[in-house]
Amino acid sequence: MLAHRLKGAAGSYGFPEITRQAALLESAVRGGVTTDAVACELASLEAICAAARRA
Repeated sequence: MLAHRLKGAAGSYGFPEITRQAALLESAVRGGVTTDAVACELASLEAICAAARRA
């Protein structure tokens, strides 16, 4: 799963916010929550990644 790989890579490169949000997304997908909940976690991850790119 891509969220799992991103979680590991972000941790290796020192991006704790991305690591945390990728873990939340991974848990949401694996936990069988609603599509809306997964979409919310994904949107949060996208926003955090965008902020990291701007920094």
